[in-house]
Amino acid sequence: MKPVSLKKVCAVVAFCTTGAFLVNANEKPTAPSIDKGEKVANLTTDKQMTFDQLLKNYDDDSNGLLSKKELENVLDTGLLASFDDIDTNSDQAISASEFAQYEGNS
Repeated sequence: MKPVSLKKVCAVVAFCTTGAFLVNANEKPTAPSIDKGEKVANLTTDKQMTFDQLLKNYDDDSNGLLSKKELENVLDTGLLASFDDIDTNSDQAISASEFAQYEGNS
């Protein structure tokens, strides 16, 4: 195998990096898409999200309720920390009515 100069390798890496920056410099930033499979955390806080948005993003079993396990990937931990207070009937899930009551009290 022929030895490769470290200077040449560094030059190629620098050239490719600069090219990547130049290509991406003209692209407009896009809002992150929330894919249910990827569990990308929403950039807004939980209080700003509607219950329907939370269901769409985190209700893995599609039962219309949010469990603690489903809410583990939520960016703002306030909802998870308040889970027991929000879950007024202690069924280990948050319903739309419980969430609405939580929003009204906060």
